[in-house]
Amino acid sequence: VGVISAIGAAAAAPAFGGNSEFLSLAVSWGAPFGIFLISGINMPTGKLAAAAARVRSHAAIQLFSMVLIPLLTYAVCTPLASIGALGPVIRDAFLVLSILPTTVNMCVALSRTAAGDEALAVFNAVLGNVLGIFVTPVMLLVLLGRTGAIPVASAMRSLALKVLLPLTIGQLLRRASKVRDIATVHKKRLARPSESP
Repeated sequence: VGVISAIGAAAAAPAFGGNSEFLSLAVSWGAPFGIFLISGINMPTGKLAAAAARVRSHAAIQLFSMVLIPLLTYAVCTPLASIGALGPVIRDAFLVLSILPTTVNMCVALSRTAAGDEALAVFNAVLGNVLGIFVTPVMLLVLLGRTGAIPVASAMRSLALKVLLPLTIGQLLRRASKVRDIATVHKKRLARPSESP
């Protein structure tokens, strides 16, 4: 319902969202900051540390998202493009999308909604985006014969501000027993904003 409502509102008043600097900042910075702040408050530090040590899980997740998905997309889209069922620009767009790392906020929000391992999702959101700085240009070269430069310093700064800073603040706030108790009592309510479109 939320997604359909958001699409309907965007169709009815496209200029409102397109020209609003506040909305742009809220979506690109506010939402990820809020999601990781809530994760930091709700997640025990030991659980986050235990998730960081799960090397085999990280390897499986990153291989799946950075290698298997792009190769599968290539295997499906290339034959479709060769018979004319898919235009070359659309084929390339699908390939580029398959190569890009996941958005940091959505993988955590969706893992939380599905009652998955949120700590593992947080760790792999960061890991996938750091690896993506180096892997994405290589995969673009391999699958499309083209590549592009990713500004490493800018990407790392963005990850630090959107993910690591709010997660750290959340972990520090969690040390106050009152905050921890409120977060435990209202865990479902706190998770709702991150599940909204």
